[in-house]
Amino acid sequence: MAKLHVLVALAGLLSVISPTQAEQAQYCNFQSGKEGIPPAPNDFCVAASTHRNHTRNAHDVYMTLDVYRPQSDARGWSAIGIGEGMAQALTFVVYGDPKSPSGPVVSIRRASGREEPRPYYYHDAKANNMAGIHVQVLSSEWAPSHYPPRHNIVVAHISLVCYACDTGRLDPGLDPLISTAPGRQPQAWIWAKNTQQQSLGGTTSQQATLDYHSEADRGFFFVDMARTIATGDPGSKTIRPGVSTVGAAETKEGLARLLSQEEEGRSSRRAFAHVVKTALHGFFMALAFLLLLPAGVLASLFSSGSSRHTDAGISAFRLHWMVQAAAMACILVGLVLGLLLQPRLSAAHHLVGVATISAIGVQVSLGMAHYHTQLMRAHHARGSARAPQKRWTWMARVHISLGRVVLLAGYASVLTGMVLRGASVFRLAVTGAIAVAEVLWLAVMVVRKRKELAAWEKEGEKSADVDSYRLLKEEEE
Repeated sequence: MAKLHVLVALAGLLSVISPTQAEQAQYCNFQSGKEGIPPAPNDFCVAASTHRNHTRNAHDVYMTLDVYRPQSDARGWSAIGIGEGMAQALTFVVYGDPKSPSGPVVSIRRASGREEPRPYYYHDAKANNMAGIHVQVLSSEWAPSHYPPRHNIVVAHISLVCYACDTGRLDPGLDPLISTAPGRQPQAWIWAKNTQQQSLGGTTSQQATLDYHSEADRGFFFVDMARTIATGDPGSKTIRPGVSTVGAAETKEGLARLLSQEEEGRSSRRAFAHVVKTALHGFFMALAFLLLLPAGVLASLFSSGSSRHTDAGISAFRLHWMVQAAAMACILVGLVLGLLLQPRLSAAHHLVGVATISAIGVQVSLGMAHYHTQLMRAHHARGSARAPQKRWTWMARVHISLGRVVLLAGYASVLTGMVLRGASVFRLAVTGAIAVAEVLWLAVMVVRKRKELAAWEKEGEKSADVDSYRLLKEEEE
């Protein structure tokens, strides 16, 4: 369970340090980020993201549109269109009365030039043997805004989807409405608004007549639609408050500069994420092989002893497997990080690491099997005068031998990883010296422990059933 918690925490960390590849675009026709400056009547923000439609082999564009209104003002309309001009654009017009029990009116329109756009119907395009563009309004409602109540502002909150937006055409001679191909020119969008028309307040018709807008109340913005392609459930898009633009700009040149800056930012985040993952990988592996595994070996040496040291031996045995479990958790975390850094096994470090971890799995299994065998022997010997049981099974001998190999291979893995990372000669020398010192120290401890065991064996009866007594004591506790 502890290992699972470590991996879950690691996944959360990686989700934070991993850069995002795609995001929704957002554009507001006012300076949304300026503190204390509320939007003017019929100002808007629009967010869009693109999702693959596998059924139609095309892309759907999901949009959220927020139009800001004084709560007591039903005048005017707002319009956002996908396309570089009125004749090439599919336009979404929003109007209505915030005090009305019905939601805002969303009228889907198009124009043949600089004239009032007329309602566009998908079934008319299908009747004329055109691919057409199918738009569905998912929701339309009046909602409170995030601005302070003193501004008395409400929001017309609309969610809609344009199905197969990159294959449908408004006319046979026109290109598809959008293009998601990388490297294409930025997608042009148009917008306009009217703040004075009185006749729209009480209507719910999608065919209402629209008064013209002023020259100042119109504009363009550009979006790189290829960057808005997202995966997973489209869900509902949310306007980010206090943000004027995300992946959008009012000119092509401005968008190019923005995309260049964002790419530099993503490159920096990717580089930072790589550095963090590499550092964590090295930290967990060094912690396991240079500290925890040697400490576990040392604890195992004190888990064998005479009857007068039985309690200490039992505690040392518990410490042995607890430390080894902590080492395994560190190794698993390091393995996950290593695979994220380099899924392909190409360098010597990768091969040594995989072989070492595989050997650890075998070694742990043998140790558990030996412990179970000794526990069963002690259980059957309880209450009867029997000859002392054999101290080591073949599983224990292989467990010990393989453990020594694993420890040496772990040192090699740490050193080759440092070489792969480009560590200095001094750092390599210090790490190598630590590894050599640990090996020599453990070797001395092993020899000393063997001499102590030989001396205890000569005491006869006192040491005859050391192992059985220790295991029985542990089982009773």
